[in-house]
Amino acid sequence: MFRVCIDTGGTFTESMVLDDEGSLHEFKSATTPQDFSEGVVNTLAEASSYYKLSLKIFLKQTNVIVHGTTVSTNALVQRKLARTAMITTRGFRDIIEMRRSLKIETKSMYEPSFPLLADCSAVPQVHDR
Repeated sequence: MFRVCIDTGGTFTESMVLDDEGSLHEFKSATTPQDFSEGVVNTLAEASSYYKLSLKIFLKQTNVIVHGTTVSTNALVQRKLARTAMITTRGFRDIIEMRRSLKIETKSMYEPSFPLLADCSAVPQVHDR
C-alpha cells in the first residue's frame, strides 16, 4: 500500500509517496491554475509510472492521500485577491478593524495593524435573529 502527500503550490504540485518498503519518493509537476486538480492528477500519474502501475491500480493500492495547498496562503500574502466583502451582525461592523486576534500583544495600542482584507465600506450589516 502507498501513502501519498500532495502540495499544490503556485508553481509546482509536488507529491511524496511512502511505499511498503519504507522508501520515500518525490514527484513534481507544473501547477495548473486553470484547474488545480490537473496538477494533482499529473503528479499522481508520475508516481504511478515510477512504480510501473496504471494510475487506477496505483490509486487502488493507496490507503491514504493527504492534500495541502499554499496557493491561498500566497494569495493572502501577496494581496492578489478578488474584491472581498464581509457580512456582520448589525452594530459589529468595526469588529474587523479591532483585530484583537491578529496582535501579539492584544491590548497594545502601539502595535501596527495588518492591512484589512475587506474595507469597512464593504461590510454590510444584517439583523441578528
